[in-house]
Amino acid sequence: MVRQERAEQTRRQLIEAAAAEFDQHGYTRTSLSRVSRSAGVTMGALTFHFPTKGSLADVVCESGVNAVRWAMHRLRPVPSGGPAAVAELTRELGRLLEEETAVRAAVRLAQDDPGEFPDWRAAWLPTLRTLLLDLTGDPPDPGRLAELEKLVVYLLIGAYNDARAPGPRPRLQEVLDRLWNLAFHGVDDALRLAASCHSRSAYGRPQTKTNDRYVG
Repeated sequence: MVRQERAEQTRRQLIEAAAAEFDQHGYTRTSLSRVSRSAGVTMGALTFHFPTKGSLADVVCESGVNAVRWAMHRLRPVPSGGPAAVAELTRELGRLLEEETAVRAAVRLAQDDPGEFPDWRAAWLPTLRTLLLDLTGDPPDPGRLAELEKLVVYLLIGAYNDARAPGPRPRLQEVLDRLWNLAFHGVDDALRLAASCHSRSAYGRPQTKTNDRYVG
């Protein structure tokens, strides 16, 4: 039992270390020797669990995608539905991109080799499409549905890039809140709301400036 627990712990260490390496360096620039050093285990222990880099990347990607699927499964319903529900979905995905290295690694791996690794969007697009049906009328307008879906995808691409950016920055959920407020209420209303907040976010945390540019 002790040996089995130790093996499981080693496997978890390797997955966590590999996720960080794939997130930072991508598939091609990540090596098994770098992962073993980062995890603090021998190459022999690594290859016992994962004989190839591809098998390790598959498990990391699966871990990240499963985290997204689970988050979609337990996503709290928004009473008002509609746009607020779509915004809540993006906030949850923003949280995952910010906090879960395996999720960022899954995105990076799919970008590096789309044919080899599953697209993480498949874990949340079905939920998004269900929510968007409420916004496109009855019967649904396929053109508008596609445009709204693309809007969310583009928004999350930006969130992913922000999550990987070095240096201090506001939390992604706060940034997404402000962007959705802009989309929902328009530029004039959003600016009036920002002015009324007196440099504090909607969640009571100070806004942040980076490189003299407002990003909160």
